[in-house]
Amino acid sequence: MNAVLERAEPIRKIGRQALQHPAPAARAGRFVVGILAGVVAVQFMFHMALNEFLNGMSTGMLYGLIAIGIILIYKTNRIINFAAAAVGAVPAIFALLLDVQRHINYLLLLPIALIGGVLFGGLVDVLIMRRFAKSPRLITTVVTIGVAQGLAALGFFIPIWIGATAGKVSLVPTPWSDLVWKNGHGKPVLSGNQIAAILVTVAIAVGLALFLRYTRIGIALRASAENSDRASLLGIPVKRVQTAAWMLAGGLASMAIYFQSPLIGVPSNATLGFDALLYALAAAVVARMERIGVALAVGTFVGIIQFGVVSRTGSSSNVGAYMLVLILAALLLQRKAQARAMDAGTSSWDVVKNFRPIPAELRSLPEIQTAKYVLYALAAAAVFLAPILVGDNDMPKLIPIPLYGMVGVSLVVLTGWAGQISLGQFGFLGVSAAVTGNIVYSHNGDFFVAIFGGILAGVVAAIFIGLPAVRIQGLYLAVTTLAFGYTMQYYILNTHYWIGRHLLPS
Repeated sequence: MNAVLERAEPIRKIGRQALQHPAPAARAGRFVVGILAGVVAVQFMFHMALNEFLNGMSTGMLYGLIAIGIILIYKTNRIINFAAAAVGAVPAIFALLLDVQRHINYLLLLPIALIGGVLFGGLVDVLIMRRFAKSPRLITTVVTIGVAQGLAALGFFIPIWIGATAGKVSLVPTPWSDLVWKNGHGKPVLSGNQIAAILVTVAIAVGLALFLRYTRIGIALRASAENSDRASLLGIPVKRVQTAAWMLAGGLASMAIYFQSPLIGVPSNATLGFDALLYALAAAVVARMERIGVALAVGTFVGIIQFGVVSRTGSSSNVGAYMLVLILAALLLQRKAQARAMDAGTSSWDVVKNFRPIPAELRSLPEIQTAKYVLYALAAAAVFLAPILVGDNDMPKLIPIPLYGMVGVSLVVLTGWAGQISLGQFGFLGVSAAVTGNIVYSHNGDFFVAIFGGILAGVVAAIFIGLPAVRIQGLYLAVTTLAFGYTMQYYILNTHYWIGRHLLPS
């Protein structure tokens, strides 16, 4: 493999710039000032104690590691990896539960998490993702959601096999759990688990930077990021490089979970739930899916926001609203740009597959006409026979079907025609329904006025979410709508908060 990589020397210099462009001093300075200003603003809003601040910092740095894994997969596969946490969660949870249930030493179990995360990442690529190597990036992105759900199902049975209580968050004993530094009032300030998380994150980040810059496979990984076909012609083993990226992502996720669990408990879900994935994706989006240092810093900032919200409200349900604001602000402030290969029209990545219509010469053939009328007849039969076959008791269950069909049509327009993926489509449905219901029930409004108001609310929400996301090349709308859906469910359509009480019908 070394001999093959040596033939790729002409793009070594390009490879060193493909993943992380060295920022000018002014840009780096502005970023540091922005992070510090954000930290000050968070502290001003939430008045966090020093221990809470350090807890958020150490936890957020581990979110940054997962964000780096997302960036690696995005640069080499041009997909947003929604299984970024899940690929390393299964071995990490297995090792952690051995510590909690069987009382095996935490450090002795570390190789299980590290090697297992790397192996799981490689197996996911070889067994699943390679089957979709020629598929559009949109399809491959959706496949990662299925991978995450499959690994979640596997992770569900791990506590059962070991004898732990499913769904119970367990504290992880570590060799440094008893190391706690307190202030003059006897309150904890810094713990050994926090120090371990910070030191491990820094060590992994430095090691990864050296690996990408000075090793042949690291240089090849960055060189193949912009155009896989061109890299393959120059001798880069693209498939092996992509597998290496998945292995790195799995190892990063596993280490993040393994060292985060002593702080917040063993995850009960191999996907880490909706929250952790959203936090890592927010850090990756702010880093424009390319700067690993920025992703690590923003992940740290996200962790501080999370613990700030928890310290003030006692719940993390509305952290997603802060993530939505952070993502939208980042997309609005980033200048519109695209990769050199895409700008030249030579990129080998396709977002969606283009389907050509049936040629005019074939449309009049009897086979084509017969197939068309048969499909129309089947659709009509389903509409008219369904009420007869279902029965009176189950008849109300048919009412939402056309509504779901309308949502499906909206996805056809957005995904099939525009090449964008939305993971929060029911969020737009929710805000429209809330406004319509409020006009009817709270203000006794006219039916058609209420319908128009609900439609207008959905349109405004779609513009508010969509415009920032489509300014930049890629699948950023998927991340934005994911945050939007989370915000709608847990914050906006929640009567515990001011906006929910005033938006939802009384």
